[in-house]
Amino acid sequence: MLNRTAVRPEQLATYRQLVATIHYANQRTPEQIADRIRAAGIVGERGSVDASPVGLWLVDELHTAGIPAETYSWVGDDFTVYDREGRVLARIRIPSGPTAGTLHELECLVNDLDHDFADLVEGEPLGEADRAELAAIEPLE
Repeated sequence: MLNRTAVRPEQLATYRQLVATIHYANQRTPEQIADRIRAAGIVGERGSVDASPVGLWLVDELHTAGIPAETYSWVGDDFTVYDREGRVLARIRIPSGPTAGTLHELECLVNDLDHDFADLVEGEPLGEADRAELAAIEPLE
């Protein structure tokens, strides 16, 4: 007998659309995806697990495909999409490190205060004095 988990049709559709969108993104550069985010009029929050411009763009792409996604969380490599009632629609891994794709790379550029992507987030980019202060912070062991 097969051990299977029941999956709602919208969960399968969400997962398939996420796979297709991530594949699409990985065939492009971070700059090209940033241009798509700008064209969609998306402005997110730097360092957010549920309102980053990259995550909001993924949810927007799901909406465009007719998926009833409302919110998401992106913690580490795990990207989870929720419907209006807070039920999980899909969970997918967006790898970091040496196997990182375009989306994770762009997310890091946004969070690292890269000026080329400052328009994707709310607020002013940090100045040189702020960057020097951040660089002087000792990493945790």
